[in-house]
Amino acid sequence: MALEFSSTPSDGDIENGYIYDASIGAWKKYNPSQKADIFISGSAPTPASDGDIWFNSNNAITSIYYEDGDSGQWIELLERGDKGPVGDVIANISSTAPTAPSAGAVWYDEDDGRVYFYYEDEDSSQWVELFSAVGPTGPAGPAGSTFTTGKAIAMSIVFG
Repeated sequence: MALEFSSTPSDGDIENGYIYDASIGAWKKYNPSQKADIFISGSAPTPASDGDIWFNSNNAITSIYYEDGDSGQWIELLERGDKGPVGDVIANISSTAPTAPSAGAVWYDEDDGRVYFYYEDEDSSQWVELFSAVGPTGPAGPAGSTFTTGKAIAMSIVFG
């Protein structure tokens, strides 16, 4: 099952659990409270969740865990021997999306701390968020002191 995205999305469009952000021209995960985990180990971590990243320390291959509705599997971000859009670059780090990327290219947006991969389906191509370094919003802090506004009273004390 392949992800399908509109070839002409508008800001805020939601498809397949992603929301389109026109300011950066990429699809972001829609559920902001869900975060992906990053694993570094010689064997695939279990359990894994959709969007988790695993760097295999035995062979230096980075994979993403993808759930298609029927099953889940680790998919290599770049196959061995593949080249990134600029030579052997595995990830582009910048505040703007790379121009003319190849399918599978990875981009880290240094402004918002999010990581994207370039995804191509049958009729479109787009940047899709892998995971966000931004965590969920924490609980609200305690309420501060409150003051009542009203009439001011002037007083003076005279000592004799």
